[in-house]
Amino acid sequence: MPTPPNPPIWTLNASGLTGGDRKSKLAGCHIGLASGVYTFYDPSWDSLGTFSGTPLSCTFNYNSITGWTIILSTAVSGGNAAGTWSTPSQGQKKTGPESGTYTAQTGGGVVPEEESASSAGYGKH
Repeated sequence: MPTPPNPPIWTLNASGLTGGDRKSKLAGCHIGLASGVYTFYDPSWDSLGTFSGTPLSCTFNYNSITGWTIILSTAVSGGNAAGTWSTPSQGQKKTGPESGTYTAQTGGGVVPEEESASSAGYGKH
């Protein structure tokens, strides 16, 4: 299993997820910040992708679903990260698109990288 990054790290918990049925597949996933780059991880710490663009978004394939998109709206070291998630239509049965929101909790600790998130319009307001 890959090694988790140093804090700040935010974890998506079932209680912080809203939306369609697919939301439960995101429980236990993580967002990490290192050297000013946000990365989205599965529960085993395998990197699924990095956030880029405006707004900060990450698109990846995970848990038998092609085309997840996660948007990071806020990320506060020592606080929560929040944003939205979505998936397009899937499979032979043409399961429709789904979307929702998430709030991810952190283990804490104020770090210098928070400044870069804030200057990009993400973080404390």
